[in-house]
Amino acid sequence: MGARKQMNNHIGILIAEDSPTQREQLRHLLEEEGYTVRAASNGEEALASAKSDRPTLIISDVVMPRMDGYALCKEIKTRDDLKDIPVILVTGLSNPHDVIKGLQSGADNFIRKPYEVRDLLSRIAYILTNQQVRAESKMQAGLQIALGNQKYFITAERQQILDLLIATYDDAVSLNQHLVAKQWEIARSNEVLRGLYRIANSLNRSVTVQEVLETSLSLSMELPGIQAAWITLWDAKQGFRLAASRNLPPALEPPKVWESDCLCQRQMLAGESDQVVNALQCERLQKATGDTKGLRVHASFPLNSGGRPLGVLNLAGPNGGKIPEEDLELWSGVGDQIALALERAQLLENLEAKVAERTAALEAEFAERRKAQDALRQTEMRFRLLAESNMIGVIHEHADGRILEANDAFLRMVGYTRQDLAAGKMKWTDMTPPDYLSTTRQFFTGFSLEGWGTPIEKEYICKDGSRVPVLLGGVPMGDSSDEIICVALDLSSRKLLEEQVRQASKMEAIGRLAGGVAHDFNNLLTIINGYAQLLIERFPAGNPSHA
Repeated sequence: MGARKQMNNHIGILIAEDSPTQREQLRHLLEEEGYTVRAASNGEEALASAKSDRPTLIISDVVMPRMDGYALCKEIKTRDDLKDIPVILVTGLSNPHDVIKGLQSGADNFIRKPYEVRDLLSRIAYILTNQQVRAESKMQAGLQIALGNQKYFITAERQQILDLLIATYDDAVSLNQHLVAKQWEIARSNEVLRGLYRIANSLNRSVTVQEVLETSLSLSMELPGIQAAWITLWDAKQGFRLAASRNLPPALEPPKVWESDCLCQRQMLAGESDQVVNALQCERLQKATGDTKGLRVHASFPLNSGGRPLGVLNLAGPNGGKIPEEDLELWSGVGDQIALALERAQLLENLEAKVAERTAALEAEFAERRKAQDALRQTEMRFRLLAESNMIGVIHEHADGRILEANDAFLRMVGYTRQDLAAGKMKWTDMTPPDYLSTTRQFFTGFSLEGWGTPIEKEYICKDGSRVPVLLGGVPMGDSSDEIICVALDLSSRKLLEEQVRQASKMEAIGRLAGGVAHDFNNLLTIINGYAQLLIERFPAGNPSHA
């Protein structure tokens, strides 16, 4: 009950009733159901209220001072901005002329006093529901009747008026066979109307092309006298194809029967047929071999949307398939309803296909993005490991001399602290010895001219005044050639090793020189020793020359 009241809250009902008691009783009844209610004591007040604030529904008494219910209804129905508001006339009158007067004023429904509360609420809900269905379906089905030399269009919402007329003319009906026949026609028309509304309502709930086809044929078979139904759809690439059928005769069941177009299909494509007609010379039935179950003709309903052909609905009735012309007039809106539902379903299916295609593309894009993000994370991790390592210094330098950022390895290398860096005390122009400034500036110039720089060897002046030799390489920071990311490899150990190698090379050279000198001197000593031995042998001991 709470949900229903909430749904009714947006529905405004205007009451026109001169009796204060009945007016307040009706207001209380409707407000209990959640409707928003306004009340007027006569037709003039009600008309002014409707002009200033358009209601959803008007319930008016017939007998009122200043402007009665008929005049109010006629005023409402002659105004373009108000004519589609349903009007219910509440009356205690039962004279048929009063009912005809209500028809002439354009009333949508009659409720006779005294009324049952349940009947009134049911009637209001029925009228509002059918008003919404009519607005959504874009089709108003109904029938035309003649009363008192006047013609009136009776919609499904106004069946109560029709019921009242029939009740009023009960005595005359029993005496007048013509009126009996009219009553039968009206009853049959009502049956057709109910079938058409079932089709319209069901089509509004169909979301796929196949659902639209199945719903259309199933409910078409429930229309009076229909014994077979089929729909052919048009495709610019494949032509016409049999899309769905009900109770086809055996002669039309083989697929080869549908391989060629028929006259009604060609006429629709040529724009020569845009109305419901009986195809009195059906080529397909004439050419078919086998049992046609007596079918010779059928009615064709062209399915067009905005001038674009969608297909053809074919219905076969009794007596060889021909459908009475009066029924065709009632059913003329069926093709439009099916065409609208087909177009909506096709758009929805195409949209779903596009959504699926776009979803697949997005998933592929997301996969590529995840792959790129993974690669970026790997790169960031490698760079972070490099920056956080103790093996190599990483520096963010600017061409104007500022060191914008540096890792701990570089700070230890040059003896500065992170506080010194934050205070702007570290500038590569100040930390570079004069004999390396030119080389360093050329290093930056290479980035500006060629987008890259050749690694160089240079020295940094440490905070304590000592020097540290480094091998310096770098890459531009984004699109800017003024900022680069440099890596500095400490060459102190290598330089020390190189010095040791040079010292060792010197000692080796001296050793080779000393060995050569010793060898040559040894050769001279050998000769001297030989001559000395000969002289000793020549001069015996005691000889003055022996010593």
